[in-house]
Formats: sequence, C-alpha cells, structure tokens
Amino acid sequence: MPNVSPTPPTANVNGGLWMIAAMGAFAIEDAFVKSVSATLPLAQILILFGLGGALVFAGLAVRNNEPLYTSDVLSAPMRLRLGFEIMGRLFYILAIILTPLSSATVILQATPIVVVAAAALLFGEQVSWRRWGAILAGAAAYGCLMKAMRTGDVSAVTPFRYTRLIFGITLGVVFFGETLSVAMLIGSGLIVLSGLFILARGKSWA
Repeated sequence: MPNVSPTPPTANVNGGLWMIAAMGAFAIEDAFVKSVSATLPLAQILILFGLGGALVFAGLAVRNNEPLYTSDVLSAPMRLRLGFEIMGRLFYILAIILTPLSSATVILQATPIVVVAAAALLFGEQVSWRRWGAILAGAAAYGCLMKAMRTGDVSAVTPFRYTRLIFGITLGVVFFGETLSVAMLIGSGLIVLSGLFILARGKSWA
C-alpha cells in the first residue's frame, strides 16, 4: 500500500464550508428556475444554463491559461456521462417546475444512495435578471462543489451535501408559500440517516 499523507483537519473544514456554499448556490439556482419557469419554456432554460455555464468556465480556463478543449472530451466515458447529465438536468428541472421546491430538494438528497446502489450493480426571449441569476448560481455552485471535493477528504466533505435540504426547504417555504408535512420531515430524516450510514460503513470497510 502506498503511503498517503493524512489530510489536515483545516482542509476538511474548508472543504465542508465549500460544500455548504455549493449547496446554498444550488438551492438558489433551483429557486430561480422555479420562478422563471412560469414565463420561460423548459428548452430555453436548459439552453441558457448550458451556454451561460460554458461561458463562465471558458472565462475561468482562459484566465488560468488552461486549454479550452482536449481530446478527452470526446472519450467514451465523457460521452456517456454527457448523455446522463443532460437527462438528469432535464428531469430535475421538470421536477422543480411541476412539484414543490422543498419536495424536489428532499428527493434529490437520495442521490448518494442511488449512486452507491448503481455502482454496486454496474461496477462491482429577453433574459431577465432572474434568469441570469440562475445561470451564475448554476456556475458558482459547481465551482464551489469542485473546490470542496479537492480541498478535503471525500468522506468528510460529502455529508455537508445534506445542507441543501435546509436551503431548499427554507426557500420553498419563504418564497413559494410551501408547507411541510410530517411525512416529508420523516422522509428527509430517513434519507439523511441512510446516506450517512452508507458513508460511515464505506469508511469502515476501506
């Protein structure tokens, strides 16, 4: 086994803070999307997200003297990931539009559980300020998420994903007048506990 230097505690703390920032930005993005969906077609929302995010990250790449294109972009894993990313974004925006924001946010937190299960099975018009806000919040959230995963240990940083529940539910209640049912609160707790249990067991098995 190669010698791996332990991650400093401060790095995990910083990583956790970046994760919280990412989840807050994602929740704000969701609120913007739900708000503009009343006047903007789904296809245009997806186009704005794609083009807006591409421009933001292209600017960052140029600033850091990084290449805008590499051959890895067209590799089979990246093409497969792109297809699933498009499907995931499409269906999640539909969920935000058609259901309460708080409910969609709660259900999304089951993602780590689904990822673990899939891994086990498979591998052993005029743009308003709200639309621009959603794009900048799609870009800021992903930037914070990448920063979080690069700063601390994955096992220490990942649990902070569940802060998105707090942000999403709060925005849904405050800005869209949604109400919380007992079933939703119980379901939220079960999802969080299940995800944390999987993370804890995975760490103990490592």
